[in-house]
Amino acid sequence: QQVVDLVYPVYQQRGYRPQIVGGISYAQRYNDGDTFTVGAEYFYNGLGYGSSDPYLGLVLPHSTALREPARPFYLGRHYAALFVSLPAPFSLDLHGFTLSTLGNLSDRSFITRFDYSFTILTHLGLEAFAAVRYGRPTGEFRLGLEPTTVGEFSFRQAPALVDLGIALRPEI
Repeated sequence: QQVVDLVYPVYQQRGYRPQIVGGISYAQRYNDGDTFTVGAEYFYNGLGYGSSDPYLGLVLPHSTALREPARPFYLGRHYAALFVSLPAPFSLDLHGFTLSTLGNLSDRSFITRFDYSFTILTHLGLEAFAAVRYGRPTGEFRLGLEPTTVGEFSFRQAPALVDLGIALRPEI
């Protein structure tokens, strides 16, 4: 733990750190009662890191507990997102489709996700998604670790590539 403290020191910065978010979206009707929406967002996180270098120090054991644990989606300083959504397109009134990309611009890692939803019954929906992770292997959205040795500990983690999920959701 003392070696970890030397490589990844624990300290707290004083003062205020801004967090600013802004976005824009545009919806367009393309058929009788059918619309699509496209949008973009930017998030500046003054509490985040400018690169992925400190990430390993957030998960290794220290001699003093960290005041703030690692928080996904708040590790980077700059984020951007894009999306397009097609709820109930054409005659597919019980279906919905969304394609979105979220990027941690600070560490240059990204995740692109396709979401599908289907209303099975009036109050029960099926949701499924597939996501692809790309960009810098050691970034927040890949979570890979290059071969690293800290004291007596050696680490290596292959970066994440794909996520799949499925769920039944009650709609109350």
